[in-house]
Amino acid sequence: MEVELVRDYQGYGFSIRGGRELNLPIFVLRMAEGGVAERDGRLGISEEVQNNCFVQSHIFICIASMVIS
Repeated sequence: MEVELVRDYQGYGFSIRGGRELNLPIFVLRMAEGGVAERDGRLGISEEVQNNCFVQSHIFICIASMVIS
């Protein structure tokens, strides 16, 4: 799933955790209540975010996939 979020005055409304330095995949750690990501509804806590994310101007674009544990 491709997700494109337009930043508002509070940011994108989610935080991520993981990466090479932690030897973990990158995943959504928290969602800000009422934030851009929560209002969009496509990202969720624990979803893995693939490495092909980028920010162009004030738009965050990434590919996300649900991690089933």
